[in-house]
Amino acid sequence: ATESDYTLDETIGTLKITTSTKVLKVESLDGEWTYDGNAHTKKQYKVTYGDTTIEGTEGQTEFTLSTGDVVTITPAATATITHVSENTVANAFTWTVENPTFYTTGEDTVGELKINPATLTIVTESGEKEYDGDPLTKPGSISGFVTPEGGEQETATFTVTGTITNVGEVPNSYSLVWDGTATESDYTLDETIGTLKIT
Repeated sequence: ATESDYTLDETIGTLKITTSTKVLKVESLDGEWTYDGNAHTKKQYKVTYGDTTIEGTEGQTEFTLSTGDVVTITPAATATITHVSENTVANAFTWTVENPTFYTTGEDTVGELKINPATLTIVTESGEKEYDGDPLTKPGSISGFVTPEGGEQETATFTVTGTITNVGEVPNSYSLVWDGTATESDYTLDETIGTLKIT
C-alpha cells in the first residue's frame, strides 16, 4: 500500500488499568518457647493476595505476588522476648509492596510471642531412725537451671532445712533463695519432698 492512496478514519480506544480489588494483607505468626535464657524471635509470615496465601519459611521477608511485584516485610526491633515476666509481646512488623497505589490493602494480623517457665526439679530424701538424741537430716537436690547461649548456668541458693530430733515425723523441707542470676518468674517447681521420722 502507498500512504497517499489512503485517508484514515480513526476510532481510538482507551487502555485502562484500575487498582486491584484483591485485598493484600500480611500476617505474622505466633511464637512460643520454654524459658532458656535466650532472646527469641519469630520471623515467619503469611502474605494473602485475594484468594491466594503465600506461607513463608522462618526468616523469609520477601514474597513475590502473582503480579510480579514483591512484598518486603521488616520485622520490628521490639518483636523479641526473653523472660516469662514479659507476658506476651506483639510480633510486630511493617511491610511495603512495589507499585503500592495499584493495590487494595486489608487489615494485617499481628501474632504474639510468649515464654513459658522452665521446670526446676527438687527432691529431698526421706529418712527414719530410732530416737537417740541426735537430729535426723537427709540431703536433697535441685536441677533444671538453664544455661543461656554463650553464658553460664543460672543460679539460686538451695538449702535443705528439714530436721527432727524427738519422736515424730516432719517433711524434709528446703529453702530456695533467688539471690543468684536466676529469676523466680522464669521457673516452676516440681517438688518431691521426703519425710523425716524418729520412732
